[in-house]
Amino acid sequence: MAKISFFLHKGNEILLKLKDDPNYFNDTNNKLPIYLNYTLAGRRLRLSTGLFINPNNWDSKKQRVKTKEPQYSQLNDELTLYRERLHNAVLASKLGNKPLTLEYLKKELTGLNIFGASVALGYDTESYFWKAYSEFTEKSTNKGAETLKNYQNTAEHIRKFVKDYDLDLRFSSIDKSFIDKLHRYFFKDLKITRNTAGKHLKNLRAFLNFCYERKYTENAFFKEIEVFKDLQTIIYLELEEIKALKDLELNDKTYSEVRDFFLFGCFTGLRYSDISKITKSLVQGDFLVFTSQKTKLPQRTYLSRYAIEILEKYDYSMPSIAIQTVNEYIKKIAAAAGLTRPITKVRYIGVERVEDEKPLHEFISTHIAKKTFITLFFREGGRIDSIQQTTGNRDRDTLKHYLEFTDRGLKQDFDNIWSKIDL
Repeated sequence: MAKISFFLHKGNEILLKLKDDPNYFNDTNNKLPIYLNYTLAGRRLRLSTGLFINPNNWDSKKQRVKTKEPQYSQLNDELTLYRERLHNAVLASKLGNKPLTLEYLKKELTGLNIFGASVALGYDTESYFWKAYSEFTEKSTNKGAETLKNYQNTAEHIRKFVKDYDLDLRFSSIDKSFIDKLHRYFFKDLKITRNTAGKHLKNLRAFLNFCYERKYTENAFFKEIEVFKDLQTIIYLELEEIKALKDLELNDKTYSEVRDFFLFGCFTGLRYSDISKITKSLVQGDFLVFTSQKTKLPQRTYLSRYAIEILEKYDYSMPSIAIQTVNEYIKKIAAAAGLTRPITKVRYIGVERVEDEKPLHEFISTHIAKKTFITLFFREGGRIDSIQQTTGNRDRDTLKHYLEFTDRGLKQDFDNIWSKIDL
């Protein structure tokens, strides 16, 4: 009697990788395809199931995927479906007087997999969608905590959106109509800005691309999803406003620490997450050398004399202050320093232009410190590659500048800038 079995196929490319790295499969992201094997009248049918798993998670004796593999249950269900479809095809051949050939069986089995035929097999469900989303977030190990938090926020919005609009959430339902309704939800219901909506659309597109690459879905509409990104109003402090903050007498210890924390951001362009992790061991000469928490990339930030003064005040270990506290207190400190310059912030909710006018101190936050640094640096003639290196604002295309740019060039740039500033 013919018997169906499954095995993991190692192609020449994989064999070469194993030759170079015997521990290649210690990385759970490295996988092998599951193949079907069936013999009929001395002829063998070998067919890819379209399923992939890490070989450490395969039980060859039981012909099952182990529980350590993501979505193991669906994968095992798929293997069961292969068996059932094969047996049914054999039975249909006998009952329908069809010739039982390998070509006939191959035709019956081709395309039968959890990914490429998810709709027909009942896998294109909301439950399947969210299981894939969980895998997406779990495998985003190279992302920072803030990005992962944003992924969860996007998921919460989508859950509420499909509930409020009574939609059937499936991979195949992501089309123009779905995205148009999502736009309405963002702009008419939530009244969030285009930039905020754009971040959620970017996260959704990244998730759908993740699933498409792994063949969890064949729906490629995600490539047409437009990600909004409007130019924002740049809010920053002028030199006299920085001086007003710096010279303000503060008797409260926490307020003084918050002011120093904010000013350190103005003098370096660093994010809160990196400032809060500073230790003396990271200081090398005129530079702060560390790995950015957000980008996970090495960074060298030049320390001006104003930045060093603050570090020395705290023995090169910045105060431990929650970002919520910094953002709350710095507004009060800025108000006390007289930072009341009127600011008009322009936002877009859909196509609607919204202007919000408030005094400067009400807009101040840790992010404004970074904007202040960058604005003043460019105003005084600083070079773009210097700013990319010292603040970590770079992508792959600009990384080449980071690698080729020398500390001497950086020091010269920043010395020239800060020598013109007298606080």
